[in-house]
Amino acid sequence: MRNFTARIKKGPAVYFISAPTRDHMPIFELPPLAKQAAIQLGRASADINSPVAGYIVMPSAMMGIVAFKGDHDLGEFVFNYKRLSALAIIGLDHGLFHERLYRKGKFRPWMGRFDQIVIGSNEQLLARLEYMHNEPVRRGLAESPIEYPYSSAADWAGTRQGLIKIEKELTWAGI
Repeated sequence: MRNFTARIKKGPAVYFISAPTRDHMPIFELPPLAKQAAIQLGRASADINSPVAGYIVMPSAMMGIVAFKGDHDLGEFVFNYKRLSALAIIGLDHGLFHERLYRKGKFRPWMGRFDQIVIGSNEQLLARLEYMHNEPVRRGLAESPIEYPYSSAADWAGTRQGLIKIEKELTWAGI
């Protein structure tokens, strides 16, 4: 059951968010699922007018940097993202993961938790972006960060636009 305790934070803030798939299943090895996971991050952020500064969808997790412009509930945002992404991928081919994605008859692609780090400076933002964007290279999924299609690396490098709109200017949030 979901805990509805108030977790409203005051004012603007920027967070690095990491959300793993259930049992760390590499479901986002499947390109249509990875693409939808990225697109739904953009949709969840647009729903509350909170821009995404960076993202990556790895085989078994999503990482993102989201900037909130005012009072916000980070847990509610992540819950909404997971709900939107689950709805977007439920009808797609899940390959070998199909049976494992259903628990007690319900589609459950995400773990019930997420991790977050508050980003308070431009240096921290750049460090998190570098960490995220180099993850596919470290894991042998790409030769360079800009080659990985489910990431904002190419957007930040200026070589091509990614799957979702990226906000690079965060001075309004103190970054």
